[in-house]
Amino acid sequence: MGSREALARIQGPPRVVSGEDDPIPPLSRGQLIAQCLPPHLARFVPVPRAGHGVHTDEPELAMKLLRE
Repeated sequence: MGSREALARIQGPPRVVSGEDDPIPPLSRGQLIAQCLPPHLARFVPVPRAGHGVHTDEPELAMKLLRE
């Protein structure tokens, strides 16, 4: 099974969090991952002013997203 097929089988409420300033992987990769997830469950969250380490660049938002 490929990774896209595996993503489609996820049954929990996944959240894909991507820093808008992250060069590796770029924002478009996070969007692609979210599109491969079941649409009624997935939520894509782009984070402004954040790079690869969303948890260090925007710690309050990262913690809020983890608690939701």
